[in-house]
Amino acid sequence: MATLSFSSPPTRLAAAAAPNHGKDNADAFFRDVQLCPDGSCALATAEDRSLSLFVLPSHVDEAAPTASTSAVTLDAAWTHLPSDSLLSTAWYPGASIGDPAMFSFAAGVKDHPVHLLDGNDQRVRASYPIIDHTERFVAPHAMSFSPDGASLYCGFDNAIEIFDVGRPGDEGYRLKTTRTRSSRDGQKGIISSLAFSGADSSSGSSCLAAGSFSGSVGLYDPSAHSPLIDLLVPSQRGGITKLLFHPLSPHLLFAASRQSSHLDVWDLRNTSRTSSSGRLRRNGRTNQRLGFDIDPTGTWLAAGDQDGAVSIFSAQPLPDDLEPVTSLPLSSDPVGATLFHPYLPLLLTASGTRKFGQGTTSGRGAVEGDSDTVLKL
Repeated sequence: MATLSFSSPPTRLAAAAAPNHGKDNADAFFRDVQLCPDGSCALATAEDRSLSLFVLPSHVDEAAPTASTSAVTLDAAWTHLPSDSLLSTAWYPGASIGDPAMFSFAAGVKDHPVHLLDGNDQRVRASYPIIDHTERFVAPHAMSFSPDGASLYCGFDNAIEIFDVGRPGDEGYRLKTTRTRSSRDGQKGIISSLAFSGADSSSGSSCLAAGSFSGSVGLYDPSAHSPLIDLLVPSQRGGITKLLFHPLSPHLLFAASRQSSHLDVWDLRNTSRTSSSGRLRRNGRTNQRLGFDIDPTGTWLAAGDQDGAVSIFSAQPLPDDLEPVTSLPLSSDPVGATLFHPYLPLLLTASGTRKFGQGTTSGRGAVEGDSDTVLKL
């Protein structure tokens, strides 16, 4: 991958407007975007519960505007409207638009089993049922495949359901994050974010981090389907909206939470410290999810804020409180998704928010297209 640089303002290469299938224009904005593992396309979830696939340029030169042209408008390859609220999605590891057999993703829709959908035509390839005590289907608020793609982890109220991907239709293994609803032990609340670490260089094992809307972060051993190993406490107790391990230093765990003025960082080598060991300051005093990402080289962390800017930090934080290296004003609305392309020097963002009592919405998301002009391949 080319070396990233943020010494000059970014150039917007392409953009797309969110669809609106609802009656209210306030629903026309993207609230989440996920990049396909090969960087070929983006899966975008809109507030109106629709899901759209956007094919991205395979080379920077394909998207770069000339002196006489503006940013390219991206059209969705398809838009899918589920029968009920879409709560979560997750790409299958190794998914690639060039490999039809691997090109798939999981989708969690309210009151339905989790479905593994084909990335080309949205047909159901497999189903994985989560059933509660009233024999109703439960949709996960967070999902993540294991790095090898063999298991699918689904977070919901006080539990993580673990499915064998190769056995669709079977019930999963239910890992309860707390003994009972009234128990003070364990991790309580709806599991809202899941993240796997890379393999530890000394032990070869990985770690599963689970965040909850109750504001806690639990660490689990995915190889043993084990109960809670450790419970981390963010500096501010808003609901966890995203967890991410550093790609090259798996002992560093980053977390974003609601109504928080910063991201929390834990150094998991310090097992005696459950409070965060560092903070990356960004303006996030909102209940809306504000995404962040670390580039594949592990050098930079980009985080969207509620004011429409993306702050760039060093991804190897040393001081307790870390200020951004630079801030990129990209929108007048909150930046809900911020993602680095896995191979190209591109930064993908989505922005928008609900604005009630207005005839129009500000939900035009820059789905693809904020790339620093001095990035070099």
